[in-house]
Formats: sequence, C-alpha cells, structure tokens
Amino acid sequence: MLLYKHQWQKQHKGVSDDLSADFLHLVQGLWTADPEDRQDVSLHLPKLPLEIPLILIKLLSYQDDVVLDPFGGSGSVALAAKQLGRPFILIEQAEQYCAAAKERLAQGA
Repeated sequence: MLLYKHQWQKQHKGVSDDLSADFLHLVQGLWTADPEDRQDVSLHLPKLPLEIPLILIKLLSYQDDVVLDPFGGSGSVALAAKQLGRPFILIEQAEQYCAAAKERLAQGA
C-alpha cells in the first residue's frame, strides 16, 4: 500500500521516465494485478507480480536513482529495476532465495 498526504507529486531532480496521462491515473486509484502464473513450489514465497514494482519504480524514482530492496525474496523488484535500466541493490538473508533471485535475474524473467 502506498499512502501519501495531499496530492502526489514527484520531485524534479534528474532524468525522468515519460509519465503520460494514461500512466498518471495510477496514482489516483486502486491497482489490481494478477499473481504470476508460475510459482516456484520449492520456495514458500510467492513472486510479486512484476507489474507492481515496474509501476512503483517508474513513479517514485529517476533513471539514475538506485533501487534498494531490503527484502529481496524472489527478486521481482531487482528484475523490474534491471528492466527499467536502474541500478539496484538486493538484500536477502536466505541462501535459497538469493540463488533463486540470481537465477531469475540471469534469465530476465
């Protein structure tokens, strides 16, 4: 859940993605996203639908910003950052999740 006071506005600093009117409607309402079809049953964590971090990273960061995910899990946030050309830092303490995220990033999906 993303909460904010007053009207949402991205601070101007650096190169931004194109936020068209079609895209900006997302800051005014409720999002729905289907879960990923492929769930890795060897891990108990479901994968975050890639659509969610893609939207959040575009809305809340600039192209040169570093995306930090302190709860890396299966790597959805890192994969979204990679697809958007953002540098990222992924932190995960469980070795099996690190391996899964590393493989997912190498495959690009």
